[in-house]
Amino acid sequence: MHAQITSFFSRCVTINVLECSDRIAMIEWIDPTGGHYAEQRWQRSITRRSGICALSGDAIVRGDCVFRPTRRVPAPMNSHAMILARALPIRNSV
Repeated sequence: MHAQITSFFSRCVTINVLECSDRIAMIEWIDPTGGHYAEQRWQRSITRRSGICALSGDAIVRGDCVFRPTRRVPAPMNSHAMILARALPIRNSV
């Protein structure tokens, strides 16, 4: 699966959904001002904070199911980004 979406997160960010299951998503994140992550692993979780979905622009509230970049050191530039689980085309392929 490959879906290219110009993100609501930032007018200059392009997000390619490479693969997605109910727990893991492989994302290509292209931001000319903040970095390029060719195959970034995102994990599903329940958020503890509010925000804006990087794909849809919809509001995220505490308790929503979201995908976020997997934690690592150093933290990626997009570590604060979240994508609502319902905004991703989930398949059992990852």
